[in-house]
Amino acid sequence: MALALPRSPIVSGHRCATRRAVIVIEQHQQAGDRFADSALVIGNLDGLHRGHQALIAAARATSAPVSVMTFEPHPSKVLAPAFAPHMLMTRPQKEAALRDAQVHSVLFQRFDKAFAKTPPAAFIDDVLLGSLRPATVVVGADFSFGHKGQGTVTLLGERLAAHGIGLRVPETVKHGGLVVSSSAIRQFLLEGRVEPAAALLGRPYRLDGVVVHGDARGRRIGFPTANLASDNELVPKLGVYVTRAGLADGRTVGSVTNIGLRPTFQGSGTRIEAHLLDFDEDLYDQPVSLSFVAHLRGEQKFDGPDALTTQIARDIAQARAVLDEAGR
Repeated sequence: MALALPRSPIVSGHRCATRRAVIVIEQHQQAGDRFADSALVIGNLDGLHRGHQALIAAARATSAPVSVMTFEPHPSKVLAPAFAPHMLMTRPQKEAALRDAQVHSVLFQRFDKAFAKTPPAAFIDDVLLGSLRPATVVVGADFSFGHKGQGTVTLLGERLAAHGIGLRVPETVKHGGLVVSSSAIRQFLLEGRVEPAAALLGRPYRLDGVVVHGDARGRRIGFPTANLASDNELVPKLGVYVTRAGLADGRTVGSVTNIGLRPTFQGSGTRIEAHLLDFDEDLYDQPVSLSFVAHLRGEQKFDGPDALTTQIARDIAQARAVLDEAGR
């Protein structure tokens, strides 16, 4: 299901209004002096996972203001749309996460077929040296740039050094022996493995959205649910999860979330339905975030409402135990 994401997305269950402003532009020609003498991180940064966080930490270690150049849309959506992955973050979520990371300025460089044809030398001369003028550039070890990705980290370092600009390439981040990557996180989520996804992200995976009216079947069987309409591209595998619901007023409430087709009632279309524990307030049309803590079980078809309510009660008991162990 899809509905426009609220303009003020929730991050960690708190309003964005408490954050300082971050400068956002969409073309490198608009930079002015905003990126000059900064430590510039370049990358897609989808998910802002532990590896991306290491890039930002390396930039911050220079003591210069931290800036970011990323690409909108993701290059694969332009170059190979049939094979493009689902994004881990919406644009508002990424902006909010970068703001939380104390990034000063962000360039969401518009990526189209014309920009994709930029030769590596032109990317350096026109974009980096001409428009952005950073003091230091920070990239990952697998970074490539320019037409067909022909530009290498070695080339970048040589050309920047000739102009007195430093290049930092932090070591690839691993967690539990696995290289931290957006691709690995996506795969975990598609398998319903939200715990290892959270380990690589450095926080639980989160869906943002708005509560919309459903068929009220959950309330009729004693377990009212908030039906979330979200613009997030990647929704975890169908199943039942322990989640934390972040509300518009900053509260965080333990919850059990079902992502599924509601086979017991011959439902159609995937729904995201969260039962908030010990909570009975009207959330219709309000923004809510769901952070995925643990996977409980796959989606099941039951013989009828009675068997379903018995299982839901078990799910809630398990969720309470998980949340209590995690400190809610």
